[in-house]
Parts: sequence; C-alpha cells; structure tokens
Amino acid sequence: MPRGWFVIVVATVAGCHGPSVSVTTPAPMPSAAPTSTDLPVVTPTRIEPPLASLPSLDAKTADPAKLFAADAKGFRGLTDGSCVLLAAQHSPVANVLDRENAMPVVTVTSKKQPCPNGASDQLLRDARFLAAVEARNSYAADALERFYQLADAEGRTELLTMGLKSFDELRSEAAKYRGVGLPVPDEDDLTRQRSKLLGDVETAEAAIKLLNAELQARLGLSVRGDERLWPTGPFTISATPVDAEAAVQVALEQRADLRLLRRLYHGLSAETLPAVRQQMQSYNGLAGIPPVPGVMRRQAERVTAELRAAAESEVELRREQLFALTADREKLAAAEVRAAAVQMASAARRVALAKGRAEGWQTKVEKAKKDDKAFDRLPLELEWYKARADVVQEVMAWHRWSAKLRAAQGAFGWAAAGDLPENSAAGRN
Repeated sequence: MPRGWFVIVVATVAGCHGPSVSVTTPAPMPSAAPTSTDLPVVTPTRIEPPLASLPSLDAKTADPAKLFAADAKGFRGLTDGSCVLLAAQHSPVANVLDRENAMPVVTVTSKKQPCPNGASDQLLRDARFLAAVEARNSYAADALERFYQLADAEGRTELLTMGLKSFDELRSEAAKYRGVGLPVPDEDDLTRQRSKLLGDVETAEAAIKLLNAELQARLGLSVRGDERLWPTGPFTISATPVDAEAAVQVALEQRADLRLLRRLYHGLSAETLPAVRQQMQSYNGLAGIPPVPGVMRRQAERVTAELRAAAESEVELRREQLFALTADREKLAAAEVRAAAVQMASAARRVALAKGRAEGWQTKVEKAKKDDKAFDRLPLELEWYKARADVVQEVMAWHRWSAKLRAAQGAFGWAAAGDLPENSAAGRN
C-alpha cells in the first residue's frame, strides 16, 4: 500500500480530526419563471392599423402655441462651460475612484520595512486619479454632444414655428387669392402641407424633451415637471482652420489616459509589478497575468534569487507592453484630433453655403415686402425660415465637432480637476 494511503488509514482509525468540510446546495433563486411558448403558424395579415383606431388631430385648426409652447418661467439657462463642469463633476465612475483614493491607507512596519509597499500604493493612487480624470472627460463629452443637439433642436423648432405662422397667414388669404385667379393650392393640399409642418415641429419637440431628460440626469439636476434647459451662448464659429498638428501635440500632452500609461511605464519596478499587472488587466483580461506560479513560504526562501530574476524579466516584458500600448493609444488620439479638425473645416464650409442660401431667400422676402405683395412674400418667408433652420443645424454641427476635438484632447476632465497637475508624479510622467 502506498505510504500516503497508509497515513490516511492510520489517521482515520486513530480518530484524527481535521477541518470539517460540507457541501450544500442553496435553494434556487430564478429571476425568470420557466415558460414554454409555442409560436403558432400564421397566415400573414395586414400590419397597417385601421385609421379609425388611431388618435386624431385636426391639422386645419391645431394651434402650435398650445401644442408645443413651453412655460417660459420653466427655462434654466445652460452654457457650454457650465455643461462641461456639471457633467464632469457628476461622473459616477470618477466619483467612485475619487472615494477609493480617499480611503485610509493602513501601513504595517515589520523589520523596519513598511507593508504594503509605498511605491505600489502611490502608483495605484495616481492611476485611479488619472482614470477618474479620463472618466470625467468622457462623461462631459457625452453631455456636451447632447447640449448642442438640444441647441440645434430648439433653434430649428423656433424657426419652423415662425414659418408655420407665415404659412397660416397665406392659408387664411388663400380664398381671396383664388378669387383673383392666383395659383394657390386647394384647401386639402394646404391642410396636408400644414400637417407635415406640424409633424416636423412635433418631431423636434419630442427630441427636445428627451434631450432635456438625459441632460438633466447627467448634470445632476432634478427633473421637475415641464422645466427645460435653454442652451445659451453666442454660438458663433471660426472660419480659421484648426492647426491639426498643434492640436495633436496638446492631446498627447494632456490626455489623462496617455498620462496613466506613462505613469505605469515610469513607475514600473519589481516592487510595483503586482500593481501594474492589475492595471494592465483593465486593458485586456488576458494581459497582466503573472507567468511565475505562486510558491509556499519555505519554497520561496530557497528560490529567492530565481524569483527575483523572474520578476526582473517580467518587468522588462511589462515595460515593452506598456510602451507598445502607449504608442497605439497616441496614434488613436492623434487620429481622433485630426478627424475632428477635418470635420470642423467641412462644417464651416457647409455653414457658409447655408448662410448664402438664407441670405438669398432674405433678399427675395425683403423685395416682396417692399413691393407690398403678400402673395409673393408669404411663401418666400416660409422658405426663408427653413433656410435659417438649415443654418442653425450646420452651425451646431460645427460646434459638436469642436466639442469632439476638445474631448479628444482630454480638456474636459482637466477642466473639472482645475488644471494639469504639472507638479505631481501623475502630471510629470
């Protein structure tokens, strides 16, 4: 009989008592009740619902002021800068990381050596700080995207509503114009056109309400009834092209995700290796896995030199990995900045074209006013308002790409932090 089995038998006969091991099966806690659903074989039928079963709205008499008007007392002004700061401050991920860094650090000194290692603790604190800055940057960028979408929707809705007033004025005079032989669409055609205009305004209004709810939640504002945010600012744009390469250099210098990788690279040592492994696994679950298996204390004492050599070898491997990862991230950052710069230039040209179209319609409207020809003026006014709405849309597209450029540079996270921490380890590396 093998020696191991002999020891087990003797221990059992002698009544040796070791730790008690029990295996239990907990009661199931299903989050979905088991069901059996058989899908029947069917013959395709009409999906279009009967019109009589749908809600009705008389496009002839519907009052836009009652359908879409918001309580002017319920507006709260919001600027680009306040949107960035509020969103950055309310980033859930960043706030969790900041609270983690605020936890007390327990240090036990044994044989005059602190435990845990101070270098590893500081590296993790710097990593959490930079990760929090990046989280705030991303959260603020998402909020600012919605801010300019809201400005676009509010601006276009206002102009579409003004155009609808001109259309209604034309509609009210349609019978008189027909009486003198002027080519005016019949009442049914005018009603269908008005229904389309009302639908456009309703679509924009629904988007406004949704954007308000999303923005208020991201900014940490309470959502109360019909209270709405009103984007404020000059919303002017610059026709001067962005110096893409200078913008790239700013991104490479200040982006918190790049600073985090550099901090890990420069802080890597045999002592901080476990902390670096942990951070690398956040980039890929298969990265940062230690190649050296764990050993028992007595075994470790015999192979200390071998383990130290293995650790140093792993440090070099991790350093190479961090260098390659940083280089890839830098290329991605540069690409994001350059793409935003190209789109800003394109948007500026579209703004100029839309402006030209709006000015062309304005000239026609002013001439019709001067000639006192209401029949000519009213249709022109409607087109003028539509052209102005197009200008608003293109202007806000430029601002959205401008916001993407700033986000690609990592500017929003540091706006909440105050400034680049040049005097700290997290800022220098």
